[in-house]
Amino acid sequence: MKTLMKPENEAEANVIKSVLKEHGIYAEIKSFLTKIRNLSKERAEENWSFRTFFKGYDIEHLDLIVHELFEEVSEAIDCTTCGNCCKEIQPILKKKDINKLSKSLNIKPDQFITKYVHKDETGESR
Repeated sequence: MKTLMKPENEAEANVIKSVLKEHGIYAEIKSFLTKIRNLSKERAEENWSFRTFFKGYDIEHLDLIVHELFEEVSEAIDCTTCGNCCKEIQPILKKKDINKLSKSLNIKPDQFITKYVHKDETGESR
């Protein structure tokens, strides 16, 4: 699996933004992310309690659960419809994600990998 690097400059970020606008979803996604950020602030104490709750659990078991959930959820996400993950985190990309993203940028998958994808310290492509 591979992850997308953050855009290198404002021009690349603007390309992502324009693709989202072309698909008519930029405003919706921005609004949704703003709601998430506001809810996070409103529920800071609850979130802290949630994190504290997990401190007593085996981290390897929790990691396994998180990876299983990630696989389930990531299958339902179309990476060409939202550029925010690319800006906020370095998501793991599968070959089909790379193909979709490179197609949306009108470049070959190999060019996309060379320009935007890197391996992290664990060897995962990010």
